[in-house]
Amino acid sequence: MPKKTQKQAKKVEQEKHWNTLAILGFIFAFIFNIVGLILSIIALVQINKSHEKGKGLAIAGLILSIIFVILTIIIVLLVLLTVGLVHSIGSLA
Repeated sequence: MPKKTQKQAKKVEQEKHWNTLAILGFIFAFIFNIVGLILSIIALVQINKSHEKGKGLAIAGLILSIIFVILTIIIVLLVLLTVGLVHSIGSLA
């Protein structure tokens, strides 16, 4: 079999499609963190099987989703702690 030329290799590379879930996972990482996390995980699994484009985007979506989920949990805990302290101080007065 003849070896592929650089033009043929570029053509094959251009024919690969972007994984839609990788794109959506990255976008949803900023809007709905949990949805972005789930979509990014599914995209990574699909990309590993189909060799589509978007692995870096899916990884970025995964990392951003994890960071934003952790930040959301911290903010909710701080708000609950603050409300609890204000309520306990108010009951003392």
